[in-house]
Amino acid sequence: MTELKGRRGTIDYYLQDVAGKGEGANMLPLLLMSQGYVLGARPGSLGKQNVEATQRVSSLTGWSVLSFWPSGVGDSDGDFTLLNAVEDVLEVVFFIEKESLARQIVLLGFDVMGAVFLSVASRLEAVRGVVAVGSDAGPKGLIEPSSLLTRLALSSVRTPANYDLAAVESEVVRIEKEALDSLEKTPTLVIVTTERYRSRTADSLFDTDRFSELELHSFMTDEVSLRYDPQLYAVLVGWLDRNF
Repeated sequence: MTELKGRRGTIDYYLQDVAGKGEGANMLPLLLMSQGYVLGARPGSLGKQNVEATQRVSSLTGWSVLSFWPSGVGDSDGDFTLLNAVEDVLEVVFFIEKESLARQIVLLGFDVMGAVFLSVASRLEAVRGVVAVGSDAGPKGLIEPSSLLTRLALSSVRTPANYDLAAVESEVVRIEKEALDSLEKTPTLVIVTTERYRSRTADSLFDTDRFSELELHSFMTDEVSLRYDPQLYAVLVGWLDRNF
């Protein structure tokens, strides 16, 4: 595969292409996926895990899928911050366009990458929709800073030495402000656990009356199992079929 270089070095990715190389192949849409990180995973196992996850999602949806690890995760160079992850997305989308892999892209982000994808969607002409799955997505907001820092520490993610709660909170404000713009303009599917959804009591960020392009689902499962729940992929396939 062609090497993918970003501002911080190599971005580790895997492409499962179901379109082939024939005439008009790049007219078909592509799922751009990022899992963000995997709780408790050993760094050396993430390459294999990403290949398996990409192949699984492609098989279940019938779509071509390009999946990548953001900076500071697995074999991707650099350090992870939310704003670095935003830059990674922009660079991967530019790569997709430069390599003529697809003209239309749907973003599929697990955990914090769902919020990151939402924050950039309205800026990118090629992006036609966003799917945000799991973790902090809930009525109180897209990202819970203290929870994110804890999960990063448990996931062998490389972060800058000064990446503390204040730094994360500052980034979250910017991410969520930009995400609201995308929710108003971009077809969006949000899937969360029922426990996470019910645990947040503030006014819902995901107001389906306010955001006509939004579809929201909650499943009775835990955060880790949500990634593998057959219900998730049944809902995802249905949403893709209705919108694209």
